[in-house]
Amino acid sequence: MGGKGLEPAATKELSRQSGLSLGEIDMLDEYHLLVPDTKCAKYRPKLVGWSKKLKEKLLMGWSCEQIKEWTKERW
Repeated sequence: MGGKGLEPAATKELSRQSGLSLGEIDMLDEYHLLVPDTKCAKYRPKLVGWSKKLKEKLLMGWSCEQIKEWTKERW
């Protein structure tokens, strides 16, 4: 668990800082909503803020599909 091809320590730290569970990180990773830095397989520091926003949406009951649609409108 904890994202594909990622360092476990980086994923656990992201989980700790964002409030996302490891399962939620895996799920968001599958939908390409959380993407690690491909050079070193770690999450960029500003991704913590983004992951907190994703956690808010999940707590509001949004599905990954709904979040994906929301990101299209946002960006």
